[in-house]
Amino acid sequence: MVKTFPLRRHEIVEKKLGVEDFKVRWPALFSMDEINAEFMRITTVPLQPRFLASLDKHHSKLIDIIRNKGGAVREKTQNILRVLDQSLEVNLKRECLLKSLIVYLGEDVDKLIKEYLVSSYMQ
Repeated sequence: MVKTFPLRRHEIVEKKLGVEDFKVRWPALFSMDEINAEFMRITTVPLQPRFLASLDKHHSKLIDIIRNKGGAVREKTQNILRVLDQSLEVNLKRECLLKSLIVYLGEDVDKLIKEYLVSSYMQ
């Protein structure tokens, strides 16, 4: 990974290689283990534990923001937030928060989760 970083950067920045072409050319970068290793190499910070710790730290503020949103977002997040309120399990709470954030940002939860599941089965 260290040796190929400049080449990958060149392909993204200069050649403007598309995502599908990039996936074919550099499949390791679409593996969770490889992404974590690459992030650690570049920043010396463990990506996943850092992300989850930050998510946990800002959990209550993010939930307040989502709960205060009205309209379609409120309707779409009601069931998700109900599960979050009833659960004591940390991973389920994180999942609910992430799904709610996706809805809050106007994205389709089903497409994102589907994309993740498809890519995780291909590994």
